[in-house]
Amino acid sequence: AAGPAQAEIFAGNASTGLVASGLGKQVAEAGGRGVVGKAAGEAAGDYAPLSAVYRSPGILFTDLPGFTRSVSRRDHALVAPESHSWQPQAGWQHSLVTHLVTPAFPMGAQFAMSLARMSPGGTFTGASTDAGLERLVLVIEGSVRLSCQEAEGHLLGPDQYAFSPAGHVFGLTAPAGALLLVFERRYRAPGAAEANGKAPAFFHSSILERETVVPAGEVYRLRRLLPLSPEHDFNIHVMDFAPGEYLHGKEAHYNQHGVLMLEGQGIMRFGDSWYPAHAGDAFWAAPFVPQWFGALGATRTRFIAFRDANRDPAMGGA
Repeated sequence: AAGPAQAEIFAGNASTGLVASGLGKQVAEAGGRGVVGKAAGEAAGDYAPLSAVYRSPGILFTDLPGFTRSVSRRDHALVAPESHSWQPQAGWQHSLVTHLVTPAFPMGAQFAMSLARMSPGGTFTGASTDAGLERLVLVIEGSVRLSCQEAEGHLLGPDQYAFSPAGHVFGLTAPAGALLLVFERRYRAPGAAEANGKAPAFFHSSILERETVVPAGEVYRLRRLLPLSPEHDFNIHVMDFAPGEYLHGKEAHYNQHGVLMLEGQGIMRFGDSWYPAHAGDAFWAAPFVPQWFGALGATRTRFIAFRDANRDPAMGGA
């Protein structure tokens, strides 16, 4: 899809950045527990660079024959936009899908992350073999109309999403076309010690409607798109960084990650590798890979990340 004019690609979000010192003050005043709230006047996401032809003002990656920044390592991977392979997939009519994270070798991830580009009138009805899959679908561009008992005919636009639990009857239609980010996972029910008598339920929302948290000891803003309740076995985090902000933690944990850069740019570390990261870049990280991120540029940087949760890794699975 053609993007905005080259000179306008990074315009529009400069006023939404946070001041690190101000957030640090809020964290201190909250006694290190983190800050919860919504930023006044905050803008919705501007994800045009994610699929634009011109990915940066001075470099046309599509004009470099044979070149790709994509890498596949034993414990992490980068899938850059120039490496996308769009193809048909069961359940998606008049649509093409590109897979970014999958259980396939060598990743072996216990979830899947993909982009789906739906043509006008395109539909998703689910494949016959996917009864055990749960899904979260985020609209990046365009709009989709929901087809399910709880929200029949409801229209989702950019920054809005829907979660469909395993076994749920769920469909989508794109009246004028859409670009979607899709997370899928085979549901792992809680064990006897974890059970609370509940099962995940369908719901839809938007990124801006989700509670904003500044984790203790950090300065970035975090939104969790799913409830923290133990019936859910994963969550999706949206993380916002102002220019110059960076992770204070140097994480190495058992949780797997699937990350898509939605806005801005920065430096992403996985293991001993350091990657310039830009809107449209996708990453996968295996358990216990050291990881870090720092934001660069003049506008807000936002990425979205899958994180498995609420299950004891000693009991198998992730």
